[in-house]
Amino acid sequence: MDEKFVDGAVRSNNPIDELWNEAQDVWGAPLDTQIKCIISIGTGRPSVEPYGDSLFAVAESIRKIATDTESTAESFNQRHGTLYDEGIYYRLNVDRGLERVGLDEASAMATIFGTTVEYLTSQVVVSRLEKLKEMLGKSPVVLTGVELDYARQGRAAYDAKEWTQAVSLLRRALGERDAQLDDEPLWKLRTFYAQSLYMAGDPKSANALFEAVVKRAEKEYGENDLETIKRRRSWAYALDRSGLSLSAMEQFLLAAEAFERRANGTDTVDSLQCRYKHGELASRHEGFDRSWPYWNDAEKSLRRAAQGLARLPPSPDNETLEAQMCYAEVLLKSCREDEALENFQIAQRLADKRRLPKYHESYQRINNGIEECRFWRRQAQNIRLGDRLPLAHRRAAEKERKESRLQATDHWSTM
Repeated sequence: MDEKFVDGAVRSNNPIDELWNEAQDVWGAPLDTQIKCIISIGTGRPSVEPYGDSLFAVAESIRKIATDTESTAESFNQRHGTLYDEGIYYRLNVDRGLERVGLDEASAMATIFGTTVEYLTSQVVVSRLEKLKEMLGKSPVVLTGVELDYARQGRAAYDAKEWTQAVSLLRRALGERDAQLDDEPLWKLRTFYAQSLYMAGDPKSANALFEAVVKRAEKEYGENDLETIKRRRSWAYALDRSGLSLSAMEQFLLAAEAFERRANGTDTVDSLQCRYKHGELASRHEGFDRSWPYWNDAEKSLRRAAQGLARLPPSPDNETLEAQMCYAEVLLKSCREDEALENFQIAQRLADKRRLPKYHESYQRINNGIEECRFWRRQAQNIRLGDRLPLAHRRAAEKERKESRLQATDHWSTM
């Protein structure tokens, strides 16, 4: 069978495979995971004939083989054999008895009928038909031609990052279908829709869709499947953008742990990014409040993120520096200023290594942290061990007054 290379991959000239590839491009995922049922009906197996002696006879025999639908079906079955094994692909074709009957021979109807009945009542076929009946009883939902066109256009808009357009088109493709339907075959399309909603600035609407997609993926593929984890991470970002920090924390941690399990307990860029987001959310609280129950969770995740990212090749967007600063800040907020000072100094060296100017926001943030650490280290032991909130509030209020005075008068003193 002829094959061709497309984007570095081998694609077949088989017409069934070409349709398969086109549909796969629309869904953006291996179509084997999206299809509920395929029924292929043949017209009988061709007879095996000699090639003949003349050049013309040989050419004619080759032409018949090339246009034989049975060989096309067999080629498809070889490429997608798992669909047959899993009871998704059904090929119904009379094994023998119709080799010599043409498609236009109405006079042979009795032969066609009898041979077909014999084929359909064989034990192997009956067993397959019972499975097919069970499959069809589930009433899978399919896209109409118009909806498929909207889906194709929506995917194109999604790939082009035209989020508002993608939302409009994918909404039309999905119609009014219930996102909770257990036999819904459009989960990949729902994922594109949810991500488009998020990128278009509507994370609250995306949340319900992401939740349904994640639960479906967990049920279908397991919690450690890569697609499940990625959808969970997207859901976590949408939850965060919706102001649901505690729920986002939970999903980021679950995603981080799943990424780590897939890597046999080791850190990856994906797992560390999720660890960082979990720790950063867990540390979003007023410093020195000993009643906040998430300081230890924040410290654990941020320490792992800072140390893990430092071992990986440097990222272009300052992820390592950001994680290191957050780790130092959570140590300071949880009244561990000695450790915090040491980690702020590590962050300072990272900033110097990246040649950040002294007026850079990150550099000022580091210097403010170092100043706070040194202030608390100078305090008496009873203050350091006691309730720091009253003094911290007074310091914050005084700092705010100074900054307001500086903006109004361009100097610290009013004299």
